[in-house]
Amino acid sequence: MTEKRKERLLLGQITGAFGNKGELKLYSGWTVELAGLAGKRLYLEGKNGDEITVVLEEGRRHKNANIIRIEGCGTMSDAERYCGYSVFIDECDLPRGDDEIYYSDIEGFTCFNASGRYVGTVCGFSESPHYDILNIKKEDGTVVNIPVLDELIEGFDIEEKRVLLSSRADAML
Repeated sequence: MTEKRKERLLLGQITGAFGNKGELKLYSGWTVELAGLAGKRLYLEGKNGDEITVVLEEGRRHKNANIIRIEGCGTMSDAERYCGYSVFIDECDLPRGDDEIYYSDIEGFTCFNASGRYVGTVCGFSESPHYDILNIKKEDGTVVNIPVLDELIEGFDIEEKRVLLSSRADAML
């Protein structure tokens, strides 16, 4: 019997060691409370594709940085070997509010402009320093990037699996 692989979400990237006790700096655009994730499994993926499964022992904010401590990482030299690794977590391990959706929920949704014309399909997401960006693959194969801002996106229809863009987004298409 095969186990269905859980959906994993990118939590962030390890940017370096913090202190000399094996703690790691985690760059993340998320506002997840890391302390509430203690005891959860994390999946670290290196640039060459190697994957390591660890347990989060502690997570906290320190000034403008996320600091995590993982099992088996007790010294600065242990921590330095994880620099550059991407950190993933099972989606089911993240807290979710009643009306909260994750970007992974809307990947594959169809996009329509304000006049009801089909625009394309959500094919991914990216970040900028100021806002998140919705990547939409058009019928001709080109990808357009729409900032996730109230004035450009009217809403997400979860039941119909649609993204509704505002008329202001037309100029970007």
